[in-house]
Amino acid sequence: MSMSRTEKISHFAVVVIATSAVAVSVWQGRMSKQALDLTQEQLELTRQHNRLTVKPYFNFTSTTDSDKGLSQLILSNQGYGPAIIKAFELSVDGNPQPHWNAALAALGIERQMRQASNFDPEDVFAAGRSQSLITIKDYKPEDRITLRIVYQSIYEEEFEIKVTF
Repeated sequence: MSMSRTEKISHFAVVVIATSAVAVSVWQGRMSKQALDLTQEQLELTRQHNRLTVKPYFNFTSTTDSDKGLSQLILSNQGYGPAIIKAFELSVDGNPQPHWNAALAALGIERQMRQASNFDPEDVFAAGRSQSLITIKDYKPEDRITLRIVYQSIYEEEFEIKVTF
């Protein structure tokens, strides 16, 4: 039995519509994949931005007041987030010391200390904070004392800073 011209056109239209529907579905799938990829990229950029907005950044400054004969080592957090101290390690000539008193005693200058600050693990050092770590009278830095501080951001990214004086 042969089909009429109207039936042939109708069947042809159905095939064209079905093929078009498949093509549109494939195109939508590709567009959805591109949108998902873009969303994931934006999510990663947001994560990176969030980490940077709370990243601590430690800096040492050493000062000398020759009129008063004082040398001072200052720690500051110039980053945007708090720092969680993980390690505060002192050594003199490569020999570990438990605290500033012991370090200065190893140098024979413990009586010259005017002020000292030590940190314990899990101590928090706020963003924008500066603190004198040690003030010593009549001390000329000889690169014998080494201080190493390991600290983390609130995202648990670990950083380290070291100074020898």
